[in-house]
Amino acid sequence: MKIRNGRYYIAQGFAGLKANSLMSVISVFTVTATLVVFGIFIAGIMNINSLALQIEDQCRINVYVNQELDRDNVRIIGKQLEGIEHVTEVRLFSKEERFEKARVDYKDESEVIEALEEDNPLSDSYILSIDSLDQNTVDQIVSEAAKIVGVEKVVEQEELFKKVLDLTDIVRNVSFWLVALFVIISVMIISNTIRLGLYARRKEINIMKFVGATDWFIRWPFIVEGVLIGIIGAIVASALVLWSYSAAAPGINDFLGELSMLPIGKVSASVAISLAALGAGIGAIGSFISIHRYLNEKNTRQHKD
Repeated sequence: MKIRNGRYYIAQGFAGLKANSLMSVISVFTVTATLVVFGIFIAGIMNINSLALQIEDQCRINVYVNQELDRDNVRIIGKQLEGIEHVTEVRLFSKEERFEKARVDYKDESEVIEALEEDNPLSDSYILSIDSLDQNTVDQIVSEAAKIVGVEKVVEQEELFKKVLDLTDIVRNVSFWLVALFVIISVMIISNTIRLGLYARRKEINIMKFVGATDWFIRWPFIVEGVLIGIIGAIVASALVLWSYSAAAPGINDFLGELSMLPIGKVSASVAISLAALGAGIGAIGSFISIHRYLNEKNTRQHKD
C-alpha cells in the first residue's frame, strides 16, 4: 500500500464516519458493549488465575498426632513428614499454640476455654505446605501421612481452591457465549453501517469502477471506517472496564482477606491491547463482509449487462 493511498483511505474512513454519524454512534455503542463484556472476561480470568496461584501457595494439609506422644516422638513424626514428596514445608503447631488460637477464636466462650486450660484436650499438629493442588497428589500426601505411626488424623484444606476453579469455569463459559453473541451483533450492525455508506457513495464508486479502480482500492476506505469504529469502541470500553476495576478492587480485596486482586497496572495493558485488537477485528470483518457483497453484486450485474 502506497503512503499516498494510505492517507486517502484514512481520510475517506473518517469522512464515512461523519457522513453516517447516527449509525456510526450505534455501531460504536454496540462494539463497546461487546468489548466491555470481553474486558471483564479478560480481567476476571487473569485474577482468577492469580488467586488460584495464591491459594496454591497457601494450601495446607493439617496432620494431627496422638495426644499421648511426648515432644521427641512428635519431632520424629515431623521428620517423616518432611520426607513425603511434594511437601515443601512442615511446621509444628503445638497444642499450646492451638489452645491460644482457640481462646481467640472462641472468646465468647471464655469460661469454657478457661476451664479446659489446666487439662488441654488438644494435641500437637503439623501444617504441611505442598507444591501442587492436583487431586491425585493431595490424595497421595494424605495417604502417606496417615500411615505414619502416631498420626491420628489428616485433614486437607482445598475447598476454597475448588470454589475458585468452579468460578473460573462459570466465568469462562458465560463470558464466551456473551462475547460471541455481541460479536455477531456488532459485525451485523457495522456491516449495515458500511452498507449505508456504500449506498450514499454509489455514484462515486461507479465512477471509480469506470476509470479502472481496483476492488481493493474501493474496499480499503470502508475497511478503515470499520476499523475506526472498532478502535473507538475499544477506547471507550477500556476506559469503562479499567475505571470499574479500580473502583471495585478495594472492596473485593477486603472481602478476599489474605488474598488480593492483581493491581490495575498488571491488568490495564492486557485489557487495552486485547480490546483494541478485537475491536479492530470486528470492524474490519463487518466492513469487509458488506463491501464484498456489494462489489460482488455489482460485478455480477455488470457481467450480465
